[in-house]
Amino acid sequence: MKIANILLTLMFVAFAAFQYNDTDGQGLLWMALYALIAGIFAFAIFQKYSRPVVWVALGLCAIAALLTAHGVWEFATNHDGVGLAQGMSNEYPYIELTREFGGAIISVLSLLFVLRQIKKQQVALPVS
Repeated sequence: MKIANILLTLMFVAFAAFQYNDTDGQGLLWMALYALIAGIFAFAIFQKYSRPVVWVALGLCAIAALLTAHGVWEFATNHDGVGLAQGMSNEYPYIELTREFGGAIISVLSLLFVLRQIKKQQVALPVS
């Protein structure tokens, strides 16, 4: 688990850094969210967990997924052959929304992994 936590810490640090150039004004929000998740995984390296913090982050990621899901629908139904690898533009706002949705889903799945670690740690603790 330690190696997975190290890799996920680094991944979310990179995700936060990639948000630095975001010009739509939401970059700081995504940067903060990814930094929070990186911090959760950094503590998980040492088996230090805060279930309330993980649940708050999970809730924020779920909200982000809900707020960006319409972009995925728009991409799926009328993307006119435009791929997600294309640069962002005002003409195709669903590109950024779909990417953000993907980041939110990756974050949710990663946080569920942390909750699983917390559960395993509690099961392993002796009852006194």
